[in-house]
Amino acid sequence: MARTSLQCRECKKDYENGFKYICDECFGPLDVKYDFPAINKDTFSNREHTYWRYFELLPI
Repeated sequence: MARTSLQCRECKKDYENGFKYICDECFGPLDVKYDFPAINKDTFSNREHTYWRYFELLPI
């Protein structure tokens, strides 16, 4: 999985992956952190041409 964690945009506190949208400390928005080196063209090349083809890059 390419999503590694969540990080607060304001205070930089890290959180585990999950369904969380705001920081407990400063109430800032959380950004999804990705492991981009783990994703390459081969990851998507053999998949059906749908929205879910890029599942690893979706912030869900």
